[in-house]
Amino acid sequence: MFPSRGELHIALFNDEALYIEQTSKANFWCQESFHGVNLSSLRPQALAEIFKQPIVDTWHVNCLMSGSVKWTIDFEKDPESLLHKIHVPFEFQVAKAGHIHGIASWFDVAFIGSTETVWLSTAPTEPLTHWYQVRCLFDRPLMVYGGQIVRGAIRMLANERQSYDVEIWAELGHTRVSNTLDLKNPLFRYTGTAVLPPAGCANDSPSDALLQNAGMLSNLTTGQMDYTVHNMINGFAGGYCSTHTNASNPGASVVESPIAVAAQMVHTQDVNRDIFRI
Repeated sequence: MFPSRGELHIALFNDEALYIEQTSKANFWCQESFHGVNLSSLRPQALAEIFKQPIVDTWHVNCLMSGSVKWTIDFEKDPESLLHKIHVPFEFQVAKAGHIHGIASWFDVAFIGSTETVWLSTAPTEPLTHWYQVRCLFDRPLMVYGGQIVRGAIRMLANERQSYDVEIWAELGHTRVSNTLDLKNPLFRYTGTAVLPPAGCANDSPSDALLQNAGMLSNLTTGQMDYTVHNMINGFAGGYCSTHTNASNPGASVVESPIAVAAQMVHTQDVNRDIFRI
């Protein structure tokens, strides 16, 4: 029997851009005078319909707000009835402060042979497959702090359309968020482009690292700018280079990084402005 074993993984995620994108789709129903008709009373229903759609796409692993829990099935031994109702409770210790927007999920399957076992994974850390990953949004964000415990569950009930009706919920103290979703009517959001980490994940200044690698760093406190000429082999990669003659050694040429050239131009403009002020 192939696959021999399956694992469903779920985790909490944060994605402000996705939440805003989905919420804004109901803005049409905010109009209070659309050809003389007030549509605003229909906005809650429109928003609920939009949030019923599971999101099929891929995302950066830094979106996760917790570890994952897994639900396992042995296709060789477990009865078929185990797939009719799937209930996965969870209790997560949140990794960082922020909003929890929903539950992210993916699956792994094992092909257990006589000599070796091969795993196919759709995890966000693995090469992308045509299954991508699936995310289910809560009806509203849940604000959390790092270290807090969030409890909840995902419940999947098989329906007559060869799919599942999905219920999700999570709670923190007396605050509870939930949603119901139609797995047969997903939103295919994938674009085929490489995903980037969400904003706010860097522990150091990315701009400082970029400019230091290019041999130029501006001190925003003093307003002074230091720049050096870098050989392109050790300097900024991926851009064009500017070559000029070294005045102290006419027979040699110097290769400058594009960022160093830009720094020289900015410095020259600042000097010219100071002269005009005088």
